Amino acid sequence: MPVKEWTVLFPTSLDSESNQPTIVNDDLGVPSQINSARNMCWQLENTSSYMSASYTAHTASYLTLSSSYSTLSSSYVTTTSSLAFMSASYTAHTASYLAVTGNIDNRLITLQNQSLYKYIQLAQPSGVTASVDALWQFDGSGTQFNDLSAGGHDLGKGGGTTIKSYDSGMVGLGFIGDSYYTASNDSTLHFLNDLTVEMQIQWYNSHTEAGHVIFACGNSGELATANFLYNLSIASQDNQLSSLWEHGAGTDSAYTFKALLPPSRIKHLVYRRLSNVVSIFLDGILIDSSGALTGPDGGANSVFVLGVSPGAASYLTATIFSMKITGDAFSDAQILEAYNLTRGV
Repeated sequence: MPVKEWTVLFPTSLDSESNQPTIVNDDLGVPSQINSARNMCWQLENTSSYMSASYTAHTASYLTLSSSYSTLSSSYVTTTSSLAFMSASYTAHTASYLAVTGNIDNRLITLQNQSLYKYIQLAQPSGVTASVDALWQFDGSGTQFNDLSAGGHDLGKGGGTTIKSYDSGMVGLGFIGDSYYTASNDSTLHFLNDLTVEMQIQWYNSHTEAGHVIFACGNSGELATANFLYNLSIASQDNQLSSLWEHGAGTDSAYTFKALLPPSRIKHLVYRRLSNVVSIFLDGILIDSSGALTGPDGGANSVFVLGVSPGAASYLTATIFSMKITGDAFSDAQILEAYNLTRGV
């Protein structure tokens, strides 16, 4: 039996079904094995092309993901480092804040402790049996200041403009030249005998007008009922303090002290009348005293005024921080003690 032979030509490319092995002598009939082999070659080539393209795509995707990972990893490291820095910075700023606020608190406490004066105390110096008749603490520029004693002598603003004034850790009532206050229930402040007025004052020598009245209890008119029962003023030309009261039908008992009130400095000032002798103390020290004067009388219609003289325009330019009136005369030692109390001594 003759042997059949086939000549098979294989193409150089197997990228499509048409480029398959060709049977040259196909007239002899193509065995099924060759057809199967031909189909298998095409399928394998097709699968190989698909897998190669898939591999290429997967490689590109891998490279993209790898790059993205590297970027994210670097960003994570940077973010972590930044977070650590910010945490450290926050901790440092917190410590700094606490140190600063603590320092401020400590400085405030120090300033308070080192203030030149504290406010006048309601408590009387040792040995004083008389009660306080009036006590005012001036902590601003309000229209009313309550009497902290049991006297009920609240001060009400009578006119003009006042300001809140600060100095040496204290707040006071600033009189700027056209303001004054009057006391309610002031008939019980009509003292005809011994008297002590204690105050903390800072005077400003800013006006040329003479007779800046600090306080007065009196009224206008030369009538016995309007007599001044006590008064303290400053002569702006020479800073001298002077006192005045009246008897009869407006007859003066006056004395100009050999005492200067230094401008722009807080002074603890005490005005004392003892057996019709009037004295001035500055910072606990006796500065000057008058001789015996004729005592006051009358004054039924007198009013207590702070910052001006009743019926006059001799306004005060000063800051008053606190003021106390007692219908009794303190001794020299008690006045020194009162001054030391304002200094926390």
